[in-house]
Amino acid sequence: MKLELEFTIIVIFLFTVASYFSHIYHIFDLICHFRLQYFLILSLLFLLFMPFNKKIKAGRIYITLMTLAIVMNFFELVPFFKFSKHNNTPASNELSILLSDANMEKNDFTKLGRLINNREPDIVILQGIKQDQAFKLKYLGAAYPYNYNKPRFDKFGLAILSKVKMHNIKLVTVGLYDIPVITFDATIHGKNISILTMQGSPSTHQKYYENRNEMLDTAAVWANSKSNPIIIAGNLNTTMYSENYKKLIKDSKLKSIADITGLYASWTTKIPFLLWIPIDMFLFKGDIKPVDFKTLKNVGSDHYPIMIFFEI
Repeated sequence: MKLELEFTIIVIFLFTVASYFSHIYHIFDLICHFRLQYFLILSLLFLLFMPFNKKIKAGRIYITLMTLAIVMNFFELVPFFKFSKHNNTPASNELSILLSDANMEKNDFTKLGRLINNREPDIVILQGIKQDQAFKLKYLGAAYPYNYNKPRFDKFGLAILSKVKMHNIKLVTVGLYDIPVITFDATIHGKNISILTMQGSPSTHQKYYENRNEMLDTAAVWANSKSNPIIIAGNLNTTMYSENYKKLIKDSKLKSIADITGLYASWTTKIPFLLWIPIDMFLFKGDIKPVDFKTLKNVGSDHYPIMIFFEI
C-alpha cells in the first residue's frame, strides 16, 4: 500500500507542476484541467500516508511533495470558491441562453427537445451538430422563428435557435481544421448584444491544441473589437486552470460565469466526479449582469447542458 501511495503522490505532484506549462504542449494542457481532483485526492492521501510515515527521511519527502502540490492547486482553485447565492428572481429585462452538446446517443433528441420546451430559453446554442442531424433542427426549433446552422461531417457543427431576431450574422473558419466560429447581434430590451459561439478543438494532439489556441485568440480579437455588451458561449475545450484560458481572459478582459458562481462541471456525464471539469462556458463583458446559472440534467450527450440568465 505504501508503494502505491508513493507512486500516486509523485505522479500527481508532477502533473501539478506540468500544469503550469499548459501554454507549451498539448499533454500539459490536457492534465491541467483536473486541479480540483488533484487537490482532493492529495488531501485524502495526506491523511492516509501519515500512518506510514515512521519519521523516516523518505517519508518526510513525500509529505513535502504532497504539501507543495496541495498548496499549488489550492491557489489555482481559491478564486472560484464562492459561497454566496446568485439571484434566482426573474427580471423583466432578462435574457436566457441554453448551451448544449448535440452529439446524442443514437441521435435521439427527445430529451433535448423536452428540455428546450420546459426551459423555454430565449436563445438555444447547439454544438456537435452533424450533417445527418440537421433535419432535426426544425423539430427542435418549432418555437424559434430565427435560426442559423452550420452542420459538419465532424463534431464541430453549430446551430443557433432564437426567439429574438438575429442580425449581422458572420461565419468564419479558424485554423488548420477550418473549425467554424459564428457571431451575431441581437437587440434585446433595447440593447444591442453581440454573441459569439464556437466549439474549440480538444488538446488530444498538438495540431488540435494549436487550432484551439488560435480559436481562443480569434475570440479575444473579436471581444476587443466590440464596445457593446458581448457574450461568448461554447465548449471551449479548456478550463480556468489553463494558461491559454488565462491569456484569453487577460487579452480580452472577459469575465467567466465561474467568476460569479464558482466551481461547476459540464463534462463528463460518463464518469461522475473523476473527470468532471467545466469546459462548457459563458464568458461576458459590458453592461450586462448574470443573475442565475444552472447546470442541467443529462440529455444523452457526454456534456451536461448549461443555462444562463442575464439582466440586460
